[in-house]
Amino acid sequence: MRLRAGLVVCLYAVLIVVGCRDPLVPNFEDNLPPETWITAAPQDTVTTLDPIGTVIPPVVGTIPVIFHLYWAGSDADGDVVGYYYAVVETSTAIPVGGIRPPRLPGPKPRDYRFTTRTDSTFIFNVAEFNPDREHAFYIFAVDDKGRPDPTPARFIFNAIDRYPPLIVFDEASATGRVFRQGPGGALFTKDTTYALTDTLNPQTVTKDFVPVGSALTFRWHTELRSPLLVPVEFKYKLDETNFVSVDSSVQRIDYAAGATSPGPKIFTLKALDQAGGSRTPPSTRRFGLNLPPDTWWSGPDPNSPFWSSRPKHAHSTQQLKYRQVSNYATLPPIPGGLVNCDSVTVLPSERPFRPTFLEIWKDTIYVHAEGDTVHLNSWLIFSNGGFDQDSPYSVRVSPIDPAVPDTAACGGGAVLRAGPANGSPVGFRGFLGTALDPFGSFSAPTIRGVYPLFDPVDFRRIPQINGYQEAVLSGRGYAVMRAEDGNGQDLGGRDNDIPTSVKSWVDRVDESGTPEERITRTKKVLTFWINHNPFLLTSAPTFSPKLTPPGQRDTLATRQVNINLLADDIDPLDPTVLLSPVGGPTPTKVFRFTVSFSGQNTNGRDTTITPPDLYRLSTVNLLSYPIPPAIIDVDIDMIVELCDCLECEGQQGRGRCITQTFSLHAPPPVARTTARAVQSRSGPGSSAALSGGRTP
Repeated sequence: MRLRAGLVVCLYAVLIVVGCRDPLVPNFEDNLPPETWITAAPQDTVTTLDPIGTVIPPVVGTIPVIFHLYWAGSDADGDVVGYYYAVVETSTAIPVGGIRPPRLPGPKPRDYRFTTRTDSTFIFNVAEFNPDREHAFYIFAVDDKGRPDPTPARFIFNAIDRYPPLIVFDEASATGRVFRQGPGGALFTKDTTYALTDTLNPQTVTKDFVPVGSALTFRWHTELRSPLLVPVEFKYKLDETNFVSVDSSVQRIDYAAGATSPGPKIFTLKALDQAGGSRTPPSTRRFGLNLPPDTWWSGPDPNSPFWSSRPKHAHSTQQLKYRQVSNYATLPPIPGGLVNCDSVTVLPSERPFRPTFLEIWKDTIYVHAEGDTVHLNSWLIFSNGGFDQDSPYSVRVSPIDPAVPDTAACGGGAVLRAGPANGSPVGFRGFLGTALDPFGSFSAPTIRGVYPLFDPVDFRRIPQINGYQEAVLSGRGYAVMRAEDGNGQDLGGRDNDIPTSVKSWVDRVDESGTPEERITRTKKVLTFWINHNPFLLTSAPTFSPKLTPPGQRDTLATRQVNINLLADDIDPLDPTVLLSPVGGPTPTKVFRFTVSFSGQNTNGRDTTITPPDLYRLSTVNLLSYPIPPAIIDVDIDMIVELCDCLECEGQQGRGRCITQTFSLHAPPPVARTTARAVQSRSGPGSSAALSGGRTP
């Protein structure tokens, strides 16, 4: 096929090119040029014109990177003795932001090669990051007198590497020394091998973790997806800045023990074929070089005789375990409480599992467990145990910090001494989230800094041994503590078994969790109620109406109710009192009363009415109040809502409300009668029902 684009190439003073000097132009007047055709290609190579003579660009087709081309030539007055061919291609750059790579360049004289053949199999170059690359193939015949075809044949195409070799890992493993806990908590070390199976998937989290200092082994083979495309080079990278290239004979890479730094890791391996193509995405193994620590609650022993026991208050059956304290500076040793010498002498790995915690309220310290209720505006103390298999005990304690406790009186302070790995995490982080009253909106503060951290120059400095939280929001508390090892949270050294969406996770596990999830929930999350309910003083002599046993009603002489509501709150928090210190109540109490009446109306339907003058009052002390006339029933319920907050609905977490029902029996309403009503003829139903008359 002839290309009529006028393409002419200067080639060693043999080819005619516009702009060459006349003395260099051979005399071809008596010799006709040859013709050249590409006889097997995926597109028509003849340049076509539209009706007005404009060149129509060829349609670019796609062929494999290995392709067999055929061509032919003829000469009207001689013989074709050979062909010159050239292949040009676009840049290997990947389009960014919709910008295409540079267009195909034209062939240069040095690009041409001579051949006497009329066919050949080509391997067209692509790129390891871009298997689709645009090419152009040019070819022209030369006759026996050295005259070339001035219009070379050409076709433009995309060469795509669809079937690069596939890498299959035969082994991806890590071997390292870790701590184990034997019977009775005794520690020993053991060399352990871990298989690495996690591939890089942005939608998933890392699932494989291996010990710090592990020796790593990666061994593989390739499977050909095309018998003609074989690997000629491998590229790999782990901690290296750039990919390391090795020839195709290398099929194993080893990293010595300790040669790789802790942290999240991705081992990436590519196989490049003759065309320069590589499988996308490459083969990977993702893992964390640092085994996460474990966490559990290790609170005080609630069964110790150290604790006294009493009901929560006179109207409660819940038993509180408590100890009154005259001076917190000289707090007596609490069995298992980790607030005395045991907090600096007992390493986290040696602490028993006890899902309990402490509460400080005024001059009393309480021990609590799952589901208990703590005082609003109290201090909570959480202590934890933990285990770490592989990290150094680089506890963050500076000897120049003035807050570092003197451990001499305790006979030592192993918890505050840095050293080699000992099976313990170096600290804990925690937060207390609250499902706020009354609607359950979740308030989840950020996770606090690691403790203990005794360093006067560290802005995260937390000079404390245990976790302290203020219980200042009313609702259901969700306490979570996470152990952190000596390699730090940014290197995968934090216990993240509990997701950040702790409330939804706990609620789901409590309802339908797996046995493994329930164990994790018990070990690492404590839920409890914050804010004791306010209560009505129904047993007070002046309280009215009377609270009757179930099935009985307080009988009224008239359809008037004496209402004198008395209430109390053992942990009041008045928001109008500014800067109220945590650890005790405010000097003033907040109450909000709403009274409603429930019974049948004139249509025989149950109805509930809240009189406007009994809605959200700070006190209710009425000698007599009429039952709403719209309720004609004799058995009536008076419903009292008591809140320990002023605007619970608008400002969640300030308090909660309770309701209590008082069963009343009142005389039937007396119908109003008039002269006209007496003279009227009787009709169906009672006169009260007809007239709507009510006793005021």
